[in-house]
Amino acid sequence: MAVILYGPCLALSQVTGLDSFSDAGGIKKVFEIAMDGQRINFFNISFDPTIRYTIWTALLGGTCYASSCACILQTQTQRYMCVSSTREAQKAVWINTFMCVLLILLCGVVGLLIHAKYHDCDPLKAKLVSRADQLYPLFVMETFSRFPGLTGLFIAAVMSGSLSSISSGVNSIAAVIMEDIWKTLAPNRLPSDELQTTIAKFMCMR
Repeated sequence: MAVILYGPCLALSQVTGLDSFSDAGGIKKVFEIAMDGQRINFFNISFDPTIRYTIWTALLGGTCYASSCACILQTQTQRYMCVSSTREAQKAVWINTFMCVLLILLCGVVGLLIHAKYHDCDPLKAKLVSRADQLYPLFVMETFSRFPGLTGLFIAAVMSGSLSSISSGVNSIAAVIMEDIWKTLAPNRLPSDELQTTIAKFMCMR
């Protein structure tokens, strides 16, 4: 969503004068507000387990999460299995790693902008939203609603991202049922490759 949102922003800032950083007071002001609100703290080396964010929780939690996604998550590993060689799979992993880091950085920038915009007026306490998850859509609606089509683009980006994840998950479930369950329980009663493909497609549609 951050990529979809900030791609048009870069162009619109030149064409229409729209600039989210300027709206928040400039890049320097955004980071000053973030520092004052203790939203940026890269070098907290405390071993206190009650502290939410430290360099250790970031390294340990990030390593465990990234490893689980890259090594055992079906929606990821099925992509490695589809390439022609181990070298191509390694290349896919490195490209994915680079894009994930870029996406996380962009999401962090979006978070800083949202914090800078609402740091002195909590939308939750003001009853503008009922959940913290609604802050991002509220930010988009308030910032870009005066430009026709941008809010629709945001909604389309959210929905397309959701559908992409769902389609990967459904395809993974079908593959697991055929490969890990059917072939394990009935190894001597396997249908033809064509029938397996048809069954997998049917399960995806259901």
